Amino acid sequence: MSKHQKHTKHTNLEKRNNDNFAPNEISFLGTNCGTISDLVSKISQRLTGYKLAYFDASHSVEIKKSNLSQFVFHAQGNLQIETTGKINKFQQRLDFAQFDSVFINGNHYEGIKQILILDIEKEASVLKRLEQLDCIQFVIKLTKDTPYFSFLEEKYPNEKFCLIMGEDNLKSFHKWKNYEVILSRHELFVYPRLSPNKAITSFENHPKITKVLAPIMEISSTFIRNGIKDQKNIRPLLPQNVWQYLDEMNFYK
Repeated sequence: MSKHQKHTKHTNLEKRNNDNFAPNEISFLGTNCGTISDLVSKISQRLTGYKLAYFDASHSVEIKKSNLSQFVFHAQGNLQIETTGKINKFQQRLDFAQFDSVFINGNHYEGIKQILILDIEKEASVLKRLEQLDCIQFVIKLTKDTPYFSFLEEKYPNEKFCLIMGEDNLKSFHKWKNYEVILSRHELFVYPRLSPNKAITSFENHPKITKVLAPIMEISSTFIRNGIKDQKNIRPLLPQNVWQYLDEMNFYK
């Protein structure tokens, strides 16, 4: 070392990029917490090659105070942790550092990136959170009749909005309100579904409609909802925590 070279005790290490709570996070918002939890669960089932986490707030009305932290291990490898603590983004960054991606319930906590679910009943709530929506990855319509909120197009005049739907919805798309306007303004991406009927001829090879090459899933959200309504046993088709939430809230009954 020359006499003019500055001595350093430690090597300069590059800091890891972090979002609010994790290195790679995305929040879901725009609809009720049950729908968000259900969607996150379904996505996690498809991304089996990744280590994922879900960050949410407790929906319990009353919490029993305890000074005891519990770590309950299951023989199959599951771990259930119950402890005390407050939200601290620096601690959460340590907790979530091991995960490839962290999904956040955006109704309670802000994520750097967002997936917005258009739910007409939550339009006012989305408007209140408009300033938080500064990095939308894509938008999901909760139902075929859910309109695009005008304030979103005003906020993002240069953004390109597309519509993703199942093939079964395409077959009745000509019955949607103002479907010609939707096609004139937006592209449609259609996911294949099992259905005996075909889409109307005018939608075949349409320049604004793209049929996605993807595996066909025989189970749909409609199938789940109808099964619960008809009092069928659909419990084996859902993750345990999702089934418990639907059962406790009496959804779709």
